[in-house]
This record gives sequence, C-alpha cells and structure tokens, in this order.
Amino acid sequence: MKASEFLIEYNQDITVQKLGSALLQAAKKDRTTYNILGRIKDMKNEPDPRTIILAVRMFAGADPTENNQYTEWIIRTYIREWNTGRGTKFEDVASTVQDYLEKFYKLNRRKMIKPPANDINRYRTFKEFLNTVGQYPNPDPTEKEKGRATEIYQDNSIRVIVPEDQTAACYYGQGTQWCTAATRGNNMFDSYNDLAPLFIVLPLKPKHVGEKYQLHFVYSLGNKLITSEDAYLEAYHEYGEDYLINNLEESQFMDEHDDRVNMRYLHSRFGASMSNLENAIIAKYPELEFAINQDR
Repeated sequence: MKASEFLIEYNQDITVQKLGSALLQAAKKDRTTYNILGRIKDMKNEPDPRTIILAVRMFAGADPTENNQYTEWIIRTYIREWNTGRGTKFEDVASTVQDYLEKFYKLNRRKMIKPPANDINRYRTFKEFLNTVGQYPNPDPTEKEKGRATEIYQDNSIRVIVPEDQTAACYYGQGTQWCTAATRGNNMFDSYNDLAPLFIVLPLKPKHVGEKYQLHFVYSLGNKLITSEDAYLEAYHEYGEDYLINNLEESQFMDEHDDRVNMRYLHSRFGASMSNLENAIIAKYPELEFAINQDR
C-alpha cells in the first residue's frame, strides 16, 4: 500500500481545537441548527466548550465512513460557505449531503470514480460536490417503492404530485438534491409536511433531463401557519417587527438542484398552468390561500 493511501485517523479533540469556534460562528447564521444547539445566535459570552463539541459531533454524524475521513471536509466546507455568503443549511448537510457522501464513498470503494474526482478535498462547495456525484450511477440500484401520493393537478404542461409519506417524497424526488428526497441521510420530509403539504411539479415537456420543482407554500411562525392578514397583524403586535423578520418562515420553491426559483419564473415557464394549480391547491387546502397570495 502506498503511503498516500493510508487514512489519517480522525481525532475529535483536534477538530474541536482547529475548527470548533469557527464552526460555531458559522452555525450562528444557520436557523436549522437552533433546535440542536439552542439560540446560539444570541450568545454574547464565550461559547460553552460542550456546545462546540456538540456542534462537531452534529457534522460528524453526516459522515458515512467508518473512521470519519470526510468530517473535516464537511466542517471546513460548511464554514467556508457561511463565511463567504449564505451557506448550505445544516438540515441539507444532514440529509442531501450525507446521502451523496454515502454514494461517493461506495463509488470510491468500488473504484467507479477516477482521479481527481475521487478526492473529496478538491470540492470547494457542497453544490460542486453534489453536481459531480450526481452524474454517476447509483452503486446500489434497486426498484423504489412509490409510497402514498395524490395527484392534485394535471394538464398538457405539468403533472403535480402531493407526497403523503417519505417513501413517496423519495420516489418522486429521484434525481434531485432535495432534503426531502434523501434516502440515506436524515430525510426532512416530515419536518416540512407537518407544517404544510409539499407539491412536486413534473413538467410533461421538460426543458432538460431531470427538470422538477418542489413547492412549499407557508407563511408561519414556528409551527403555526398564518392564514390571514388579521393573524399576521396579531403576530406583529404580539411579537414585534424584529421578531417577525428573524423568525417568519416563507414559501420555498426549489428546482431539482435545490436552487431557489420564484413564482414569476414558474408562471413564465408554465403559463396558465401555474394559476390553475394555485386555484386547485386553494380548493383543497384553503388554509394555504394566504401564503399563496403572498407569492402571487
């Protein structure tokens, strides 16, 4: 075995010392770490060392290798992204990134990725990594179950599916980078679906291979949907403007690469089909009308 093939043993203490503080600073900008690390954004004193260790362990949990050989890359990439702009959310690291890391690990072990693409450290962003690994075949192809889903709308332009369980979210999300379609990592379907249904738009005449969109119409504080202007004003007076700015969750519309698109683009792409879809959603889920109107 060549010297370069020896794996460096992962050492949590060294990682904490080298990257712990920077990781916590990056995590302060990421809402999806709050439930695990608490509201670290509001910390004014030196962080508790136990919180730093917890943060490092969180990200180590996304590493599928037996000896944590990808952990430092995961943490360094997360820090780099948040230090240079809006980074990848932890919920996506623990779902989609973990999903692709396991695929990458298996492909590497079977020598199905040629150098230099097989070197994890060559990837400077998670998106670059996901886009590259996504071009390779699944090392363990299996026939997927469809799960439970409902077709809410179809015309000659689009077909729209509402997944009712995680299995369906994975089936109809195949080929995407959505955290709700992760099959190996921490799938986030339940987290989103508990608040409002997800709508998967399947173009019947796609512009490119794999074109899909996932829509999540929400206007909420915490786990409570805001369903009217009166409810919004009530929350505004109760919590104040700053609280709403920092905690209001708004709708998300994502393409297959998990990049944001807006309703203006979708209306331009699909024309009257999008307006008809919105009306079909309101007819079945009237509680979403307020959120849909915010994005029209």
